[in-house]
Amino acid sequence: MHEDFSFSDVMWMVENEWYINGEGRDMLEHMSLDTFRAMTCTKTMQLVAKPWIHNPTKKDHPAYGHVVRSIAGVLLAHDVQNGDIPAKLRRWLEFHIGFNDGKACKFRGYWDTPATLVDTGDPEVKCSVYYNPQRKNAVLWLLNTGKADKTLANFAFSSELIGREDCKKVFDAETGAPIKFALAGEKSKVKNFTLSDGLLVKSHEYRAIAVGVEE
Repeated sequence: MHEDFSFSDVMWMVENEWYINGEGRDMLEHMSLDTFRAMTCTKTMQLVAKPWIHNPTKKDHPAYGHVVRSIAGVLLAHDVQNGDIPAKLRRWLEFHIGFNDGKACKFRGYWDTPATLVDTGDPEVKCSVYYNPQRKNAVLWLLNTGKADKTLANFAFSSELIGREDCKKVFDAETGAPIKFALAGEKSKVKNFTLSDGLLVKSHEYRAIAVGVEE
C-alpha cells in the first residue's frame, strides 16, 4: 500500500495481498470479507481506498466472468467504486441514485445496516446500501459470501430506506427486470416490505436491487 505524501487524498493499494493467487480463483477465495474490510478502512484516516486487484484469470477462462463479478461484489460492498461492472448497471446506478455524486449518494455498509432496515434472511448474504435522500431511491448491494448459491425466501426491507415513503417499485438494477414485492406490515409510519418470490444470489457474486418511490 502506498501513501507517498502527507497531502494524499487517495491510498492506492497494490502488490502483495492484492494479487489474486491463482488463475480461476475468485476474490472471496483469495481474501475473506473481514480481511478486505480491515485493509481498506482508510476512511478512518480520511483517505479514499483504491485497491488495484490483479486478476490472473484470462478472459477465455470459463471462470473469468465469475471472478470479475466476485471482485466487483467485494469492492462495491465497501464503497470502493473502481469495480468492473457492466455499463448498463453503472448507468442505472447513476440514473436511479446519482451514483457518481459523492454528496448526493450516501453509503451504508453491511456492517452498519441493521436487520430492521434490510434483512436478507441469510447471514452469509451481506447487504450494503447506496441511497439518495433527495430522490428517495436506494440500491441494495447484495453479496453472497457463502460457497453455495442462495435463494433468499425471507428477504425484507423497510421504508426507512426511502424516507419512510411508500415503495412503488423494486427491480434488478443490472437487468431492469421488475421484482414482485408486498407490504408486510406498518408501525409508527414505517412500512416493511418483503419480496414475493425467492431471490437468487450466486456464490461469491452480487445482485443490485433498486427500490424507490416512482412508479
